[in-house]
Amino acid sequence: MTGIVCAIVGASYGLAVPPTIEYLVVAGGGWGGAGGANRNGGGGAGGMRTATGLSISNGTTYTVTVGAGGGQSSNGSPSSFGALVSCVGGGRGSVNSIFSGAAGGSGGGGGGDTDDAPGGVWSGGAGTSGEGNNGGPGFSNTAGGGGGKGAVGGTADGGAGAYSSITGTTVGYAGGGAGNTGTGATAFGGGQSVTISNGPLSDADGNIRAVPSVGAAKTAEYTLTISDVGNYVTVGSGGGITLLDDVFTAGDVVSVFNDTTGDITITCTITTAYLAGTDTDQASLTLATRGIATVLFTSPSACVVAGNVSA
Repeated sequence: MTGIVCAIVGASYGLAVPPTIEYLVVAGGGWGGAGGANRNGGGGAGGMRTATGLSISNGTTYTVTVGAGGGQSSNGSPSSFGALVSCVGGGRGSVNSIFSGAAGGSGGGGGGDTDDAPGGVWSGGAGTSGEGNNGGPGFSNTAGGGGGKGAVGGTADGGAGAYSSITGTTVGYAGGGAGNTGTGATAFGGGQSVTISNGPLSDADGNIRAVPSVGAAKTAEYTLTISDVGNYVTVGSGGGITLLDDVFTAGDVVSVFNDTTGDITITCTITTAYLAGTDTDQASLTLATRGIATVLFTSPSACVVAGNVSA
């Protein structure tokens, strides 16, 4: 089977620099062996790697290669995400039922015609550390299964694969092919190569490297709402800001910009409101002209206000 390459750019208000991604890379599965009735080894799964927190560079193009499944008597092809992540193709199963499986991401299964095998066993191919497991050995009349990401190949049974939810649905990948039938390793994916360009990172509010505005300036008293989180609120002539209890959760942040020629009032109806750097609960705060206030909510009933603000 062909491999797969997935990548999801991490997005958060406290985005790390450089940006990071969650990735899943699976190489093409190895060819299932042939020859000899019920004695052909299973193909090894393509190597699989998955993790979070891989750093990428903004503005850099990363070429993605999706490895194809192995052709006759061949290993699968490797898959890669630029030069950052690569996986080895799955090892082929035994050829003509009388040989060992080949090494690969996961190794292929050994043949089942063991009359001439050293010690009466054709060994399974070796898997690659961190990507897969060894193929299963072949014994008399029973070929070994290909190795999988989750387990070594058994006698006839392919090694288990592994699960990932990177697409939003939990799916199994990189399972070893069964011995005797010569079934190739299981993997999900397309057969094409694509290029991913890391452009601006965005979410529903837009470019996450920028602080979005919630819209037009507020010209009357305005109560902050949960939809303001991660954004800035502009206050125009005649406007003011009110903070209430039980609207936000710990870690929510809202910025306020006073776009007037005079001071405005932030009314702190919330149970506890501190001016940053002080230890006194404030009923109201003053935001200076053309000033910016950042409100960090530490619980649904408490916040800290920093910036061009005074008590």
